[in-house]
Amino acid sequence: MNEQLKAIFKEVFDIDITEQNLTRDDIPEWDSLRHVGLILEIETQFGISCSVEEAMQMISTDIIKEILKDHGIE
Repeated sequence: MNEQLKAIFKEVFDIDITEQNLTRDDIPEWDSLRHVGLILEIETQFGISCSVEEAMQMISTDIIKEILKDHGIE
């Protein structure tokens, strides 16, 4: 998993993530307010702008990685 993405999850949710897929159901702290913080942090750290559709789809680490890949980030 991308080290920047790991750092973002550590900052937003105060958890360490691994290679396994995590969903918002796996992280009790992942509420609507922290979701917005997650999106903003991803946009800031990776220098991208997510569409509303992409932001709404970001409900798991695997989906986030796929969206990042669509933006040219591995």
